[in-house]
Amino acid sequence: MNNCINDQPATFGKEKDLCYRNADIFVFPTRIESFGNVILEAMSHVVPVIATNEGSIPEILDNGNAGVLCQKENPADLAKKLIDLVGSEEKRKEIGEKGYRRFLSMYTFSHFENNLSAIFNDVINSK
Repeated sequence: MNNCINDQPATFGKEKDLCYRNADIFVFPTRIESFGNVILEAMSHVVPVIATNEGSIPEILDNGNAGVLCQKENPADLAKKLIDLVGSEEKRKEIGEKGYRRFLSMYTFSHFENNLSAIFNDVINSK
């Protein structure tokens, strides 16, 4: 059981990459979150995500189409969704791939640069 759940402290570089590569599911039951960068990291590694319906997380996970949303501060809901994913390798693979495709289509560094550039151009052109 000890190697089934990994409550991972802050990890960086190659060690972090290895954690994601070895993960079957990434669970992020946050209570307060404005933007979940760790969710994007998991998605970029094709790891299925279960996260709280909080802040921008529903937008990142396409309202549950690119990951699984659970109710905030509801351990029973989280457990139900975790059991569902643990029990289905096919479902984990499907959700991981959907998350990865969403990451590639919206959240790469290139997308960030293009969006930021568009904002700056809008500001410059509005003056």
